[in-house]
Amino acid sequence: PKLVLTRLCVAMVMYMFHAVPNIWPNAIVSIITSLRNSSTHSTIGLLELLKILPEEFDRTNENIFMQKRVIIRNEISASQTSVFGFLEQLLSIQNDTDIKLAIIKCVTSWVTFCPPLPELRSLIILLFQNITDNDLISDTVDSLTKLITHEDSYKYPNI
Repeated sequence: PKLVLTRLCVAMVMYMFHAVPNIWPNAIVSIITSLRNSSTHSTIGLLELLKILPEEFDRTNENIFMQKRVIIRNEISASQTSVFGFLEQLLSIQNDTDIKLAIIKCVTSWVTFCPPLPELRSLIILLFQNITDNDLISDTVDSLTKLITHEDSYKYPNI
């Protein structure tokens, strides 16, 4: 069930926050590497985990995380290329609407970390291609809007 998956992902993210960088360096990249070519169920779980990670980072105000916030933020920033590369690769080969929706929601969640738009050009094109799908249009437009209107987007006027 979705609720169980979400709770497991939140627990995993909280463990990652505690473990980075001493116990589990490069946690995000290692999870992607481990689950990248797994079954559909593992892919859905990985996408849920990746979607929840930025949300929990923004939501968590516990004192223990406040001390590590910069370290966790650096881990997230260091893994952006891998995350967006994985999402782009998956979106380019995926035909399942539910998985495409999970990918798009994941992109939307990661936009809060101000990704460099020039590196996302191919992903942005893939997102535009999904606007024609009635099941994906709302989330796709939301994702594109957040990407394009992000406060750091002004740095890239020619994108």
